[in-house]
Amino acid sequence: MYRLSKDQYNHYYQMLFSLIGNSFPISQRTKRIIIDSSLLLEVPKGHHMLEHGEIEKNVRFLCKGHIRCVDHGNNKSYIYDYRSAPNIVCEVVSLYSNEPSQMSLVTISDCHYMTISKQVFQSLAKTNSNLAELSTKTTAIFLGISHNKHRLFRTLSAEERYEIFLKKHPEIVKIESLTNISSYLGINPATLSRIRSRVRTC
Repeated sequence: MYRLSKDQYNHYYQMLFSLIGNSFPISQRTKRIIIDSSLLLEVPKGHHMLEHGEIEKNVRFLCKGHIRCVDHGNNKSYIYDYRSAPNIVCEVVSLYSNEPSQMSLVTISDCHYMTISKQVFQSLAKTNSNLAELSTKTTAIFLGISHNKHRLFRTLSAEERYEIFLKKHPEIVKIESLTNISSYLGINPATLSRIRSRVRTC
C-alpha cells in the first residue's frame, strides 16, 4: 500500500465532487474538509480493503480499478457484486450497525482509492445536509443492488444474466476468473463455459 500525493492526483477529488454534484451542491468548505481529512492510496491486485469479520470504519471512493464484493454469510462464500471506478465503496450494513462485516472487499486490479474515516464522515453529515443525503443515497444503492440481483435471478435465464453482465462489466470479464463470474451469476462453471462459447460464436 502506498500513499499518493493529493496535489499530483487532485483530479480524483474533482471526480468525487463531480459525482456528488450530480445529485446536489457541495460547498467549498466541505470540499476542503474532505481533502484535508482523507487519504489517497494505491494498492495492488488482491488487496483486502475490508476483511470478513472486520467492522467497517471507512467510506471510500474508488478512483481507479475494480473490486470484488464477497458475501460470507451462512458459512458459504459467494460473489455478491463488482464495483468499478468511479464509485463509492463501503459496507454500509457494518458501517451503521457497528457489527462485524459478513462481506469482504477485494481488489481484482491495481487500484487507487480515497478513504475517509467513519467519524469524520458522520461529523460532516451532521453539519452538511447534502452529505447526509449522500449517506442515505449510498444505503439506497446498496439495497437496490440486492433487489435488482434478486429480480434478475427470478426472471432471466442464465444466458440472459451473462449477457447483462457483459454489458455492465466489460473490463471485469477480461480479468476475472470463470469460477468467480459464475459465482456472481449463480451459474455452474461448466454451464457458464458453454454459454460463453455460444456468445462468442454469435
